[in-house]
Amino acid sequence: MRFKGYSEASMNTEDNRLISVRLWWSIAAVIATLLGVFGGFWWNHERMWTLSARDGRPLCRVQEGWTEQEVSVHCGAPSGRGTQPKVPGGGPFSLQMCSAPGDVYGTKVVFYGCDRKVTTVEQMPTGDFIYPSD
Repeated sequence: MRFKGYSEASMNTEDNRLISVRLWWSIAAVIATLLGVFGGFWWNHERMWTLSARDGRPLCRVQEGWTEQEVSVHCGAPSGRGTQPKVPGGGPFSLQMCSAPGDVYGTKVVFYGCDRKVTTVEQMPTGDFIYPSD
């Protein structure tokens, strides 16, 4: 049966366009969903670092926001202690600065903020860390 005004070639072209549009929208929906899932995971993921002893064996894990006492309980006594020259404190719009401490555990430094909570962990040596040499 033939429809008046339509040829088979034009129907195939319209069908292909419709399938192509649906396919691209489906792919876009899958990509958006994956980005949403990964973004949500990244947003809610708590930052943690593994500290290693000088011989390379894992010592403990440290989480952002822990106090000096919590780090000490989980990791033991630090092998050294130093200070950061000046770090911003009191929030993103605060003008307050402080000389915050840092603890050395093996080959890494645990940096604290002005509130004495873990902000980051970096590999030794670091640029902005005053560590007394033996």
